[in-house]
Amino acid sequence: MVLRLKDLFQAQDDWDTEYLLSTYHEEFMFIDDYVLMNREEAIDHLLNGVPQENNIWDNQRVAVAETDEVAVWSFVTKTDGRPCKHTHVILKKDGLAWRYMIHRNFLQDENRN
Repeated sequence: MVLRLKDLFQAQDDWDTEYLLSTYHEEFMFIDDYVLMNREEAIDHLLNGVPQENNIWDNQRVAVAETDEVAVWSFVTKTDGRPCKHTHVILKKDGLAWRYMIHRNFLQDENRN
């Protein structure tokens, strides 16, 4: 299997956790701000710590880059009531997600003065 953004987007939209977990390399690591999770911890987090109803991964979703080594995409959601652009970066190894990182950037709220 080779991780491709098209398939990843569909799995996210359908909340297909079986597919999402199948993309994790055996050496998978998740890096998020001050959090570092190994494969087992990330699996537990995905299955038990990410409420499906909170997943809005298709709002202004943009595929930024995709090669055999990396997949990068972004989307916008509300974080703490503010618009926030989330940029996800996956480094691949053997076609699977090897390192997964997220960068969040708060955007100017058009409704604020």
